[in-house]
Amino acid sequence: MDVAINLLVNGLATGILIFLLASGLTLIFGLMSVLNFAHGGLFAWGAFAGVWLFGLTDSFLLAIAGAIVIGMLLGFVLERVLIRPVYGDHIQQLLVTLGGMLVISELLKVFWSRNPIRAVLPDYLQGSIELGDIILITYRLFVIAVGVVVYA
Repeated sequence: MDVAINLLVNGLATGILIFLLASGLTLIFGLMSVLNFAHGGLFAWGAFAGVWLFGLTDSFLLAIAGAIVIGMLLGFVLERVLIRPVYGDHIQQLLVTLGGMLVISELLKVFWSRNPIRAVLPDYLQGSIELGDIILITYRLFVIAVGVVVYA
């Protein structure tokens, strides 16, 4: 039974991460009627920037705030330069944002190289919680809590 609960929590945490990405896509398409294929690249830039900032400052909240700001600024530039000229034409939006995604993804390699970057968790998100025979990883519980807050 403990294995089933661990698998349930792990699956829920993964599903919440997918939900967070999908909610961003839905928000962009629902409010702006833009099919943005570069959304994943913006998410990746935010993730890389957050890990980099956490390594520099050792502040998890500052890293999250910086990641959000970087993603927003990059999204603003992408909207002004690439998407605004093609409003109303979904085919051109697909092509332009797909090209933007390729450029954004390659720029990640320019700034952070091709080597993997290790994301270190803050002390309060490391470790696990034991409930009898069930071991729940603290970070995954945090991801689930953030997803529930965003959903609410």
